[in-house]
Amino acid sequence: EYDINTDWRFKGQVNYTSDTSFLRNYSIGNYNIPWLESNATLERFSGKHYLAVGGTYFQELRYDVSHDFSPIVAPDLYYSYMGNPTDSGGYFTFESYSAAVSRGSDYEKLHLAKNVQKINTLSAWHIPYIGKYGSIYNFEASLRLDGYSVNDYYKNKDNPDYNGIKARVFPMLSAEWRYPLIQTNENSYQLLEPIVSAVLSPKGCNPKEIPNEDSLDFNFDDINLFVRNRSVGYDRVESGSRLNYGINWKVYGNDLGNFSAFAGQTYSFTENDSFLASAGLNEHLSDYVGKLGMNLTKYNVDVNYHFRLDKNNMSVHKSEFNVAFGPSWLRLSGYYMDVKEIKTEYSHIAARKEIGLTFDTKLNKYWTARGWWTYNLEKDRGPIEWGLSALYDDECFGLQLGIKREYSENINASDGTTVMLLVNFKTIGSIGY
Repeated sequence: EYDINTDWRFKGQVNYTSDTSFLRNYSIGNYNIPWLESNATLERFSGKHYLAVGGTYFQELRYDVSHDFSPIVAPDLYYSYMGNPTDSGGYFTFESYSAAVSRGSDYEKLHLAKNVQKINTLSAWHIPYIGKYGSIYNFEASLRLDGYSVNDYYKNKDNPDYNGIKARVFPMLSAEWRYPLIQTNENSYQLLEPIVSAVLSPKGCNPKEIPNEDSLDFNFDDINLFVRNRSVGYDRVESGSRLNYGINWKVYGNDLGNFSAFAGQTYSFTENDSFLASAGLNEHLSDYVGKLGMNLTKYNVDVNYHFRLDKNNMSVHKSEFNVAFGPSWLRLSGYYMDVKEIKTEYSHIAARKEIGLTFDTKLNKYWTARGWWTYNLEKDRGPIEWGLSALYDDECFGLQLGIKREYSENINASDGTTVMLLVNFKTIGSIGY
């Protein structure tokens, strides 16, 4: 990363390996990633304007996916602008993204295109408002204008090589209301906040002629319940009108600590074909999503639980439990995850059911010891990984010495034990063995 001047900055990274299983075998970096990314970007900052021009290359690491499938995205351009607020508080925003995406082969396996050039724009007017009695309102009117030029798009076996130009116009109106009710006493205060939002948009705004490159993965949860367009990326939008509602409860400053809870749901006025059944949003009523939290500051205990429950029988589709406790000289943590299978338009997220335990102990100012263990609870599975490490860290130098045992399902990587030494010179770089 290099600051050319106060307005311009260049940043980039190059990541490449000659052996796709090397990173995992020797636990280098974030070795579980499915690909390596190399990119270069030139950025400009000017008041309320931001511009980025760059390109990205991906090296595929998954053993069952061809290297030719990975796309080259170049050039890609992103621009954003935020206007000054008016006297009434309203303000205008504009975003634009354009990219050229190309790949070699195997694009038909995931119903993608060999070449795509696209431009996506989003213009929006926002009006925040606080009512006389404490209600909080947020209004938004937006317009998406998208254009796509597609070559060799494998939609299905009856139309394997679609070529053409397709446009999309997607208007949206939304309004959100919150009413925070606060009760205070000498040592704490309590918040009870109902939240309701309405979104009005046309149905069926995902033409089949537009390939889905960047909106493949989706996870409905408490975090994105009130997001106006829950589709990730640019290629798909969440069409149709809907009502989102939930209630938020928090207690702060209690002698024991802090407590929180949230639950909510979505009602769609038409059945939503933007998501498949496993996403929990395809019918009029969505699944229930929520979270529970507890922070016992007096005892150094943190507990968090996120869930998604079936709207019909309350069966669990997603359950994530995290707990951590203990002082810095011996901090223990654990997690339990049970996530059902999720099928999106052209991708598949496998079910996961696992547990993990970790301990961290602060030996002195510079030295820390760590150990971990993870286990797959699915049928006929078993341990995933265990390890021990010692870490040294000061202002300019870092050292990590560790041993790890992995149990791999990758046919190109067998079970194995790794002994690792990583030396990090903070102003120069890292050396690992």
